Amino acid sequence: MFGGEIALRLLLDHLTYAERQEDAWADEQRAMRARGAFNALGVRGALKALLPGEEEGAVASVYAEFVHARGWLHADRVLSVAEYEAMHRRLGVRDGRDLTLSEVLEIFGPPSVPFGATNSRLVLVAQT
Repeated sequence: MFGGEIALRLLLDHLTYAERQEDAWADEQRAMRARGAFNALGVRGALKALLPGEEEGAVASVYAEFVHARGWLHADRVLSVAEYEAMHRRLGVRDGRDLTLSEVLEIFGPPSVPFGATNSRLVLVAQT
């Protein structure tokens, strides 16, 4: 929560050392660089060109992928195919425009784990 990406990187340095998985962390950093998700400024630096402004949630999600792959992060519940498809339909473009965060919260309620910006006027782009 505090410290941003530097705190995440330091935590992962320590966790991977404690779990004797330092090579996996080094491999992941190389893989992130190769796919353009990591540069000299870290994940945040790579995302700046794609997501100007607030990208804290996106940074956390990139690190969460690695943590999940190591078995350190478990979802309490995942959506079934039917639930995902229903959500996708409800979140689709309405009246030719994308939804704002406020509209999404009105439809689904607050998230169990909030990531990223909380600006209610933030526009969420629906991909089809």
